[in-house]
Amino acid sequence: METESQSYPLSRSAAYLRVLGILAILCRRDFLRILFSAGGRLVVFLVLSLVVRCLLDYWLHFGWGARAAFLLADLVVIGWLMRRCFWGPFTRRLSTNTAALRLQRFAPGLRSRIIATIQLVPEVESGRASRSLVENLLKDTVMDLEKVEWKAAVPLKSAIRWVLVAGF
Repeated sequence: METESQSYPLSRSAAYLRVLGILAILCRRDFLRILFSAGGRLVVFLVLSLVVRCLLDYWLHFGWGARAAFLLADLVVIGWLMRRCFWGPFTRRLSTNTAALRLQRFAPGLRSRIIATIQLVPEVESGRASRSLVENLLKDTVMDLEKVEWKAAVPLKSAIRWVLVAGF
């Protein structure tokens, strides 16, 4: 029985794939959060800017120089919004390791199990870590992950609000 348990690679076990799947979902949720937040803010700004500029132009009859100045101000604000709301968070997107760290910060009861699981399974494959120890750690990690509301570690609600406001 012991030889059968060590014949399959631990990196293909269902428990390890479940942990990696949860971390991949967190990375995808982080990407969607960035997209929804930045896209919604950009559309809200464009609509508000267009409405204000059109109303002011209708009432005050701006010349072409004033219209060009407003367009330039809009481009500056759009560039600032893209840099702050899209480019900055996009360069700091979650990887598997950073998703594990964020999940551990969100649920302190997990302690260091997730990051240890991710780092120790490849060590078992190379023979530098005890297989039975890592298997027990992996089982405990999966059981603890089932008890935690892990999707709340990367909330989408505030980002979706920007899209809803933009759609409205």
